[in-house]
Amino acid sequence: MSKLLYDNLVRMRRSFMLKIALLFFVAVPAIHIILAKNNPRVTEYGSINIEGLYFIPMVFCVLAGTFLAHDYMQNTIRNKLIVGHTRTNIYISNLLCITAYLFIMVILYEAVAMGVGIPVIGNKGLDADIITKNMLFVIPMLIAISSITVFFGMTLKSNAGTLAIFMFFYLAMAFGIFSIDPEMSYDWIKEVAKWLPSAQLMILNNAQEVEEPVRKIIYAVITTAATTGGGLILFKRADLK
Repeated sequence: MSKLLYDNLVRMRRSFMLKIALLFFVAVPAIHIILAKNNPRVTEYGSINIEGLYFIPMVFCVLAGTFLAHDYMQNTIRNKLIVGHTRTNIYISNLLCITAYLFIMVILYEAVAMGVGIPVIGNKGLDADIITKNMLFVIPMLIAISSITVFFGMTLKSNAGTLAIFMFFYLAMAFGIFSIDPEMSYDWIKEVAKWLPSAQLMILNNAQEVEEPVRKIIYAVITTAATTGGGLILFKRADLK
């Protein structure tokens, strides 16, 4: 599987879409912070750090979905099977590749946000303990997001997977917004949002610790296990002719 993973990482690195995504994740936090400098409500760097992560799944899904669809459209998966790779190894190598690049995007985003934000806005009132805990909370959410992305990409077997991934994360973001809207008092919306990792990124707040973090992390682990296991089952039964 190591060769599969290496080939995937190299192919992703050469992708034109990756270069666009990298530019996006460098430009957005920098522009956001520069514009926020003139906002009287923004008095510290901490107010615009983690809270910007919510849109990353929607942007990244275009890159990941296109990457996964390419294998089907170019018959690359069938060729991998012919030379002796197993379907399990193909699926897991794609999952590891997508997860790795998602983490790279988040790390890049945060590095630019810190590199520009602290000098421009400062770090007055920034609680490093809360930020650290929230960033650790983000890790299982990102893994679950990768698992969901690969599930759709590997089971729909075309660019339709990219659209499905985008729509899923768009709806998840909506649930995140509704769950913190004081005018939306429906408890079921808040419960559904707890199961959606990208919705949890939507409601992250730099100044406050995550509510019920253990419960939400357990939900993310269950989501990862379910989508990975389900994706493997469907991929093993898929007709690749």
